[in-house]
Amino acid sequence: MKTVLFIADPAVRVNQQIAVGLSRELQKHEPWQLTFSPQTTTLHVLRRLIRETMPQAIVTHAFFDQFSFETLHQLAVPWVAVAVDHHPDLPIPVVIPDDEAIGTRAAEHLLSLRFQHLAMIGFRASANATRFNVFRQRIAQSQNSLDTFWLAPPRGGRVDHPGNIGGNQTRLIRWLQHLPKPCAIFAHSDRPGAHVIRVCAEHGIPVPAEISVLAVDDDALFCHTGHPNLASIHVSNTRIGAEAARLIREWKPGRRVVKIPPAAVIERGSIRAPQLPDPLVEQAIEYARARVGEGVRVRDLQKLTGLTPQLLVYRFQRAIRASPIEVILRQRILLARQLLSETDEAVSTIARRCGFRSANQFYVTFRNHVGMSPVEYRAQLAP
Repeated sequence: MKTVLFIADPAVRVNQQIAVGLSRELQKHEPWQLTFSPQTTTLHVLRRLIRETMPQAIVTHAFFDQFSFETLHQLAVPWVAVAVDHHPDLPIPVVIPDDEAIGTRAAEHLLSLRFQHLAMIGFRASANATRFNVFRQRIAQSQNSLDTFWLAPPRGGRVDHPGNIGGNQTRLIRWLQHLPKPCAIFAHSDRPGAHVIRVCAEHGIPVPAEISVLAVDDDALFCHTGHPNLASIHVSNTRIGAEAARLIREWKPGRRVVKIPPAAVIERGSIRAPQLPDPLVEQAIEYARARVGEGVRVRDLQKLTGLTPQLLVYRFQRAIRASPIEVILRQRILLARQLLSETDEAVSTIARRCGFRSANQFYVTFRNHVGMSPVEYRAQLAP
C-alpha cells in the first residue's frame, strides 16, 4: 500500500474535494491511501509524521518556510502543489485554477446581462488578485463603472479559510448602501458572496433587484444555505486533485504550472438582469422565465403582450438585441444546467421539464449553446 501525504487543512471543503479527486485517480491504477496533515503543522510534528508514514508522494496546499521546504524536498519523492496562493518560485509541479479564465468568465457573464454598474469584493493580497485584475481590465474595456471592496484579513486567521472574512461588517454595510443600483458584485469565492447576501437581507437591500452576486467555487455549503441561493462559477477541485495524481504517476522533476479552467456559471437566484426600459419586453421575459418548464412558446408571448409577431421581434431586438425565441431557449438552457448540476434526474426527464419535445432535440440544442452534450456537462460538474 502506497501513501500520499496531503498537507492541507482538512476542514476546508476545497481541500476535501481535491483529496477525493486525488485519491480516486491514484486508486484507478494502484492501491493508495491518503493521509492528511494540517498546513499549520509545526516542523517537528511534520518530520515525525513523515517518519511514521514514509509517504511515496506529497501534495501540498500551502507555501512553506525554507526549513519545511527543505524537509520535504529532501524526501526525493514526487511532490505536487495544488491551488496554492503563492507559487512563483516553487521548483515543483503546480496545479491551480485558471484565474485568468475565471475573471474573464465572470466579466463576460455579467456584461451579457447588461449591467452598467459592477463591483468586486475580496482580499487584496491573495491568489485571487489575478482573477480580479482580469475582471477589472474587461470591465474597463466596456467603459462601465466598477467599485471595489477589499476585505480586511482576519486577525490570527488565514484568508483562504472559508470561515474567515475579517472585521469588515460596518464598512461593508456602508459600501453596499452607497453602491449605484442595480449593481452586480463579483466575489472572489462563495464565502464572501454568501455573506454579502446575508448582510443585504439584514439591512433591507433587495437581492437580486438592487444587488446581484456572482461568486466562485460553487460550494453547496454556501450556495444553497442562504436566500436567494448564490450564483457561482464552478471550479472543479476534484479535477485539480486528479491532475495532481496524474503528475505523480507520470513523475518528472522540475517546475511546471497546470491551470484548470472553470467549468460553468451556475445561475441561481442571486442574479437578475437589470429592468428594461420597455415594460412589455420585461413582462415577456419574466413570463418566459417563470413558465420555462411549461413549454412556453413565442406565440404565448405574443398573446401576453398583444403585439404582432413582427412588432414583438422588433421590440425585443431594440431592448436586448435578441429575439423572443433566443430568450426562450436561453431560459431552457439555464434550467437544464441547473437540473444537470443539482439533481440526478435522467437526461430525458430533464428534457421534458425544460420544454423540449424530445431528448434528441434537447441534446442538439444543448450542445449548440453550451459546446458539449448534457452528459458531458454533468460529468465535468461531478464531485
